[in-house]
Amino acid sequence: MPKMNGIEATKRIKMSHHHVVVIGLSVNAGSHNQEAFQQAGGWTLLTKEGAVEELYGTIHVALRSTTGPLQDKS
Repeated sequence: MPKMNGIEATKRIKMSHHHVVVIGLSVNAGSHNQEAFQQAGGWTLLTKEGAVEELYGTIHVALRSTTGPLQDKS
C-alpha cells in the first residue's frame, strides 16, 4: 500500500466504521504483526499464500461471531 500500511488502514476503517469486520492479508503474518493488527481492530491476519484456502472459512467464522449464525439462502 503506497500511502499507509494495513495496520494504519485498519485503525482508520474501524474508527469510522466500527461495525466493519476487517480481515487482513499479508506476506508477513507472524505473531507480532497479528497482534498489532488485532490491536488496530482487525479480525485476523492471514498470509497471502494461505488466503485461497483460509479466506472463505475465515469470513464465515467472523460473520457468525458478529451477527449470529449465518442463514443459508439456497
